[in-house]
Amino acid sequence: MCLASCLLTACGGKLSRTIKFTINDLDEQGVLVVDSLKYTAIKYATNARNPVINFVLASETTALPLYGSADAKNPVSVYPTSRAEGQTFMATAYLTDSDLRKAQAVFKIYVNKSESENFPNNQTILTNLQTPDVMRINYTRHYPVNHIFSPGDLHDGATITYNVLTGDSGLEVFDSDHPDHPNTIRAKYNNAGSYTIAAQASARGISQITTFNVKVETVTVMESITISPGIVNVYTGTAPGSFNYTILPASLQNNATVTFSDSPGLSFNGNQVIAEKNANKGDRTITATAVFNEDPMHPVSCQFTVRVISGDSTTKNASNRSGQTLAQLASQFDNSALNDSYYVQPADNLNSFSQEYIDNYILGVDVSTLIEVENAGGKFYDADGYEVEDVLELLSSYGVNWIRVRIWHDPYHSVTREPYGGGTNDLAKAIALSQRAKKWGMKVLLDFHYSDFWAHPGQQSRPRAWPREANADAIASLLKKYTKDTLSAMAKAKALPDMVQIGNETNTGIAGFSSQTDTHKLYAAGLSAVRETSKRYKYPIKTMLHATNGISSVISFFNGVKDLDYDVLGMSYYPMWHGSRSSFQSGLGQLARTFNKEICVVEYSSAYTPWGGTPNGEDNSESNANSRTFIGANVTDRTIRAQAQVIRNINSDIMNFAVNNSGERVGIGSFWWEGAWLPLNGIAWAMPPANEWYRMDLPGSSGQDLNMPGNSPKVSWANQGFFSFTGTVMPSINAFLQLKGKEPRPYTKD
Repeated sequence: MCLASCLLTACGGKLSRTIKFTINDLDEQGVLVVDSLKYTAIKYATNARNPVINFVLASETTALPLYGSADAKNPVSVYPTSRAEGQTFMATAYLTDSDLRKAQAVFKIYVNKSESENFPNNQTILTNLQTPDVMRINYTRHYPVNHIFSPGDLHDGATITYNVLTGDSGLEVFDSDHPDHPNTIRAKYNNAGSYTIAAQASARGISQITTFNVKVETVTVMESITISPGIVNVYTGTAPGSFNYTILPASLQNNATVTFSDSPGLSFNGNQVIAEKNANKGDRTITATAVFNEDPMHPVSCQFTVRVISGDSTTKNASNRSGQTLAQLASQFDNSALNDSYYVQPADNLNSFSQEYIDNYILGVDVSTLIEVENAGGKFYDADGYEVEDVLELLSSYGVNWIRVRIWHDPYHSVTREPYGGGTNDLAKAIALSQRAKKWGMKVLLDFHYSDFWAHPGQQSRPRAWPREANADAIASLLKKYTKDTLSAMAKAKALPDMVQIGNETNTGIAGFSSQTDTHKLYAAGLSAVRETSKRYKYPIKTMLHATNGISSVISFFNGVKDLDYDVLGMSYYPMWHGSRSSFQSGLGQLARTFNKEICVVEYSSAYTPWGGTPNGEDNSESNANSRTFIGANVTDRTIRAQAQVIRNINSDIMNFAVNNSGERVGIGSFWWEGAWLPLNGIAWAMPPANEWYRMDLPGSSGQDLNMPGNSPKVSWANQGFFSFTGTVMPSINAFLQLKGKEPRPYTKD
């Protein structure tokens, strides 16, 4: 006799005993010979404690069911069907014992034809149909054939095959072992006809045939559904928008069920659509699907547009219309505000993109300083000059669908607890901004700096609360706990982010470490924390790593983290610092083909005026040949029109050039950096209390005082945002709508 066997020695720990595992009753060629249509126990020998046995066939088939230890009725056995007769199968038995040690044995199974050709005298098998004598069906779906067995336990392991005895080939029958539609019948055509079918049931060596009749009836076929008008206007928080749907043929108009695709903030009732008060403004592509109740397998569908418009109940402060007019903006900044020259064309090749890609494409804005601006008295005004209660709602009405928020560990003076400034972005502000964004249907990117203050290539200072002398393993443990604690707090506040950055512009390191060996430990810890939190709260969160300093530096950084499991390749790309438009376009393609990751430009911006809004009003925005390549030869740099062109061209290039080797578009969007940072007194990159932080000489610090604040700081970034120095929305922001092919919002011109 030949034995199929395996010897496995468990190494490590206290276990060293060799597992012996053999399959018995094999012939000299290592073959187990069994009969068809009956259960045969598969005997084995092992010294394992509490073994669990499972089987896998080399070639997947339903002709030879194998039952492992978990089978309640016939554990560790085989039940060959008649289709397995005369065939040899290669099988592998897998053993796991109570100490989680494993072993396996490979053997062959040959199936003889069952010696039991007739019914035993004490058993019968009946296949009485639980249907009328004539089974009526149409061609639209699978109809089940139900049987009764006697005795009832014959049902377990039974196989049923069907044959059409009379009629043409217009009927399909599916045997009991069909993977998708077992024991069903379906008409192939919408033609009336009658058929006689034979059903042969086999179980435990017993076989019997019974017949039944099927009549196929014709059905009316739905042809189309159309919606009119093609664009349905609905105002938030007010009366519903109405539309009509027409179904052909007309006879099915009142015999169909019509459903509509989901869209946040919208609900459908018959031929009406309702927009919630907080529904995100703009165009939504909706799919209407109609199903004839007697023909569920052949739905028809069409698409139409629901345009969500701000309703009568708005967040405007009707008593404050202090915003600037276009004429005032033109007088203060430039005349392109008056002649609609700030309008832009849709992104290149927009009509070739799927609607899903366009709808999901990220048009984001970093608003990290917003709460500090508001606390300093900053107000924002819409295109009609009215003060808005929440500027995030205003941004959403211009097509902004994500916000980005940075988070620092402890951005306060270690003794006086005065804020460091620059937004003083702690956990409380991250939660508050996330809650506000989600109220308006926006998503959130959370940017962990893993520092008490600014982290960028010039400095990656460790939080002062983390030990200065600790090694990377210890800091990785602290970083993971801090990340999970932060996200858990946001989850409890119903403010979980939808994407998380593990570090900010980390080309030169993270949390005080710079070597690749050390930084990998920290990246991995942060990424793991996000995945575990996402799983715990059953909330999808994407992960991102972030680099800067031009395409070559970005490529170098991501070459060094190829072994890490992250979702999105994030990069900063400021035209005035990082390169020309052609370099940007070719770089996007190179990144997409090299790393095959989703790509997002996490920071970019461009000034609408050279004047920074600082106390002295100096010209402080940079202009050079590279930045001018993003606006075109006939557009003046650092104007309202130029800013609109940068918005359009950056995003058009992401859409068109970030294409991987499979031809897939992997450019998922962009985030404008600090679009609402007004130049108010006391709102700056750093406030005087931050002087102590620059002098702490923390691990990863630059060791320089170049960024320390003066005595009366005021932000110089305001000309890079989307608001005038006093808070009126700039017309260039319409580019977000227009690059997606949407109409710009009107602007008061008086």
